[in-house]
Amino acid sequence: MSQKLRKIMVENIVTVRPNDTVKKVAELMNKHEIGCVIVVNKQKPVGIVTERDMIKRVINKSINPEETRVSTIMSQSLIEASPNMCAGDAAKLMLERNIKKLPVVENGR
Repeated sequence: MSQKLRKIMVENIVTVRPNDTVKKVAELMNKHEIGCVIVVNKQKPVGIVTERDMIKRVINKSINPEETRVSTIMSQSLIEASPNMCAGDAAKLMLERNIKKLPVVENGR
C-alpha cells in the first residue's frame, strides 16, 4: 500500500458551513449519496459531520434538525492526512484513531 492518497482520494467533496442546519446537511448527504460532509469556515476545514453524528447527537436526543446548527454537532478534532501520505499509513492512522473518514488536506484546504 505505498500508493499516495493523491492518486486515490475523492476530490469533489461536499462542504457546509458551521451555521448551516442539520436538516440542510442531511438533505445534501442524501442528494449526493455520501456519509459525511466537511465543515469549512473561510474555505478551511474546521470539522466533520457524519451520519453517525446526526443519529447520536440529533435523532437519539429528539433535537429539531431544522433548528440545530452544524457547529453544535460536528466533530471538531479533525484528523487530517496529507495527499502525499501513503495509503498504508492512512489506514494505520484510521485504525489507531478509530475513525472511518479521513479528510485529505493540502495547504490548509
